[in-house]
Amino acid sequence: GGGSWWLAGDGDEAGEAGASGAARARRHGATAYDYQLAHRREIDKYLHSIAVKRVYYPNYEKVVELGRSALGRETLGYDLNKDFEVHVLTIRLPCRSSSLIRKLCNRVEALRQLAFSPHFIDYRGADEDGIAEPAPGEEPFGPQGAVLHFFEHVPVAMRLTELVAKYGTLSGTQYVMRVWCRSLLTALMDILYMCTLRLAAVPTVHNVHIADDGLRILLFDLEWLSDRPQGKSYHTSLEDELVKAFGRMVFYMLTATDPINAADPHAMPSIPLEPFLRGILRCCLHTARRPRLVDLINHPFFHDAATFADADVAGEYRALIHRDGPPL
Repeated sequence: GGGSWWLAGDGDEAGEAGASGAARARRHGATAYDYQLAHRREIDKYLHSIAVKRVYYPNYEKVVELGRSALGRETLGYDLNKDFEVHVLTIRLPCRSSSLIRKLCNRVEALRQLAFSPHFIDYRGADEDGIAEPAPGEEPFGPQGAVLHFFEHVPVAMRLTELVAKYGTLSGTQYVMRVWCRSLLTALMDILYMCTLRLAAVPTVHNVHIADDGLRILLFDLEWLSDRPQGKSYHTSLEDELVKAFGRMVFYMLTATDPINAADPHAMPSIPLEPFLRGILRCCLHTARRPRLVDLINHPFFHDAATFADADVAGEYRALIHRDGPPL
């Protein structure tokens, strides 16, 4: 989500306001409820501006299928008015699984609340009038029709787990390592400070995907539950869990191992590490009093990554995925 507004020009003041509001919330210790109360109007305005009303399928010989979920078929369509790619989830009616519908509603609401985060896809609305046409080659809808939900389609190179398995582990000397760590921290902060829904489970490396330009990560396939409890105590405990999740992701980038699955979950990586990076891992994973996310992102190792030139990061990423020979 938000991948459009921060690249867009005129007419996207709402997106800028919402994004800066998230930064203010982090600085002043506000909760996600405070953020949503202050910025719901800007969020609704932004979502209305990107909403998709109808889709079409230009290639009538073969529709690109993105997958099948428990709710229905997922295909790649195009917005009828603006001609950009749209991820389409088709739910045939009636749908008799109330639990699946509830999961979808929670997912939609979470994406709505995270609209100004560049680490989550945009929810682009739904065709709920029951007269949507099926994709070419798809069985006709029944008498009750179908509901089509539209999501942003983001070109993604690969999962982080796939990248590490194919090209080897990363190191703290690489631009991409530091940029992705910073990107992970901002994504986790967006969960903490923007979204009022509870997570069924904190993100893991299996939720992390690398954008095709190598400049940011995106979090996919998170399961959301009902609204989280209000108040500082839950906010603090969630942040503690997110910091530990971050430590596990960094550990994986360096070792291709999740410390939870290691023979000794309390062991530190045996590979040579810069002392400060080893210290960060120890603080995130093995101390009773973990640092806050904002403290981590202000550490020079992560903070300075914001100053790296995009061309340098993208060039290193291209070299990483196109190099010959065995993984490093």
